[in-house]
Amino acid sequence: MAYLPVGLNLKNRRVVIIGGGSVALQKARTLCAYEASVELFAREVCGEIRQLPLIWHEQREYHPDLLQGAHIVYAATNDRSKNQQIGHDAQQRRILVNVVDDPSHCDFVSPALYREGEMSVGVTSNATNPRASIALRNRIRDFLAGGRND
Repeated sequence: MAYLPVGLNLKNRRVVIIGGGSVALQKARTLCAYEASVELFAREVCGEIRQLPLIWHEQREYHPDLLQGAHIVYAATNDRSKNQQIGHDAQQRRILVNVVDDPSHCDFVSPALYREGEMSVGVTSNATNPRASIALRNRIRDFLAGGRND
């Protein structure tokens, strides 16, 4: 698959995350940095998510009605079949979805991001090698940090 890198304006747009663990936490942090209106639903929510000031979360089982009105959805549970179901439910509602553990069910993938001020750099491997994307993002970050003339 080949994913088109784009910049999305998510300010005040409803983004739903289903899942409450470390992957959901990572997605929530990134989305908050871009001013999305994040709503997170999971049976169990890790303490770090509860401490994020910019998201609303609720401990509850997944139900397709939770997707209503979402701009995009992240299926980030630790249950692969549930993630696929969330992906299917979102696609049936014509909502863009990222199934974090299965790129073949994604409408989009999240790049490895580096942001400084108004500038953002995203690196993607089209979901084939996230570690390589992160490594290249870090090299770009280090290069830019070394080239500053403060």
